[in-house]
Amino acid sequence: YYRIKQVDKDGRLQVSVVRRVSFDLGYTITVAPNPAKDFVVITMDRINNAASTIQFFNASGNMIFTQKTNLSKININTSAFARGLYFIKISNVGEVATQKVLLQ
Repeated sequence: YYRIKQVDKDGRLQVSVVRRVSFDLGYTITVAPNPAKDFVVITMDRINNAASTIQFFNASGNMIFTQKTNLSKININTSAFARGLYFIKISNVGEVATQKVLLQ
């Protein structure tokens, strides 16, 4: 559960309503190998048949790759990516998971 509390410079206080937050994903994600070199294999154990969107972001937050897939296992060629830390964001029917991968 969470709520937001805001205090203005003049001392006025505002508090939001309480919201429930669930960090339990409806599916699990595995990214291997990690660290990687020429490819990564993403495995998604989904509970639905909807397409997933896979996005790679570099350490600066710039999206460098995006792909939609209905597959539960996908091999992504990373040989053209610069070496460094990347964040893989996977979205599926309102659920979002993020994994880190180091490319060497």
